[in-house]
Amino acid sequence: MTRKDALKLGAVAGIAFSAAGLPPRVASAAPVEAGSKPSVVLIVVDDMPDRLLQVMTAVQNRLIAPGTRFLNAYTAVPLCGPNRAAILSGRFPHTTKITTSALWKAFSAGGHEAFTFVKALNDAGYDTALCGKYMNGRSNSFTVPPGWDRWFELPGSTTHDPDGYDVNDQGSAVHYPLPRTTQSWPTKRRSPG
Repeated sequence: MTRKDALKLGAVAGIAFSAAGLPPRVASAAPVEAGSKPSVVLIVVDDMPDRLLQVMTAVQNRLIAPGTRFLNAYTAVPLCGPNRAAILSGRFPHTTKITTSALWKAFSAGGHEAFTFVKALNDAGYDTALCGKYMNGRSNSFTVPPGWDRWFELPGSTTHDPDGYDVNDQGSAVHYPLPRTTQSWPTKRRSPG
């Protein structure tokens, strides 16, 4: 990877993390050798307070400590859908026209999926994967957007089914039933003591 490519990757990551709304702090960077291709892991969660990271020791030890953190950042908008669109595209919500949470169809129809940082990473030879939620409004879509090598999507804004849940696994609908054991479904709250 050239210095120019590393700067581009850093800019994309900076945009992504600024859209993610991380609190302002001093950034720390792991050393990267010239010509290396650093791993990129982006974890996006909705409504998670920063203080929860303090009790997540495995995340602290395995992901945060050896990695690079962008801590002086701001969110594009404090809404799930527009923020995810901003992270993926590197564009502000007013330019993508994604201003509410369930506008995946508008994001896709606007051509934004063809030009995401994921597609750029994939084009640069990175293996890419999504595991979890992509964007709200994809409940009945079983497509895989450009640039993703592995796709395991829990469709956003779906209702919870007592019989299980459906996922988009590499473009196919797969149903996972919930276990039916008494340990999995507590019916009575235990009293302390």
